Amino acid sequence: MIRHGESEGNVDWNTYSRIGDPQVSLTDNGWTQARDAGVFLRDWFNDPARGNRPGRWPHVWHSGVGSESPDAPSWPHIYVSSFLRTRQTLSGILTGMGDDALAGDYTIREDARLVEHSFGALAYIDAQKGFLRRKFAQALAHLSTQVHKHSAYLSAPPFGESPMAVQMRTSDFIGSLHRAHDKNDTDDIMIVAHGGVIKAFMMRWFHLPLSAYDDLKTPGNCDVFVIEKPDPCQCNGANTKPNWTITRIYDGESRMAANNNPLSQVKLFADGRLPKFPDRLNGGSR
Repeated sequence: MIRHGESEGNVDWNTYSRIGDPQVSLTDNGWTQARDAGVFLRDWFNDPARGNRPGRWPHVWHSGVGSESPDAPSWPHIYVSSFLRTRQTLSGILTGMGDDALAGDYTIREDARLVEHSFGALAYIDAQKGFLRRKFAQALAHLSTQVHKHSAYLSAPPFGESPMAVQMRTSDFIGSLHRAHDKNDTDDIMIVAHGGVIKAFMMRWFHLPLSAYDDLKTPGNCDVFVIEKPDPCQCNGANTKPNWTITRIYDGESRMAANNNPLSQVKLFADGRLPKFPDRLNGGSR
């Protein structure tokens, strides 16, 4: 999973109201972030020292035989948000990976369920002109702030959507991934999306509690995360079922390799987190 590169909206919030969220473009810095992330991914996937499984994509094809070979490495399904900045980011990534990395078959699918968390009217409040419009916009902003303060995960800005709504459409997208895997036996998937969507994906994939929304850090521009399940292993003669893991392998803003677990600060649900039955009610009768 990869977040888009630096966008014009990341630099100037008013860009969202001026041209609309779907049309917000990458900055020149965002374009080069995407290209450099592609260079990193090319080297990362082709470096056996990183412990990648034999046959993983996108291994460089040295035999001179094209993708028509039955033994040619196969690329994953690539999913990208419909917004301009994510499609530009994918273009930059593929440019950085180069032609060699494209040896094999791959499929790109645009999916509207991966678009940015909609902040509704909030992006347009600062752009309002005139006394009455400004007062109305300020009242909306104040109301939204008060609601958000008490339940950031469940609240939605005026004419926008809540983080929970983002997770619901992300959950539907994950269901499509499972169905595609069952049909095509696809093992590898690349997703280029937005920070809020990636957070929602983590919460749904790892069944995190509501509180995880505040615990999770929003990914930086062009950060790269890998979710994978290790190959099954034999331990003491018994089958050990591996668990899914997630690692941030690249810091897109510093353009350096990384190796950290974004869930390390998340408080997972446990019986000990259940509210204690009130002592004042013990000993009572029904």
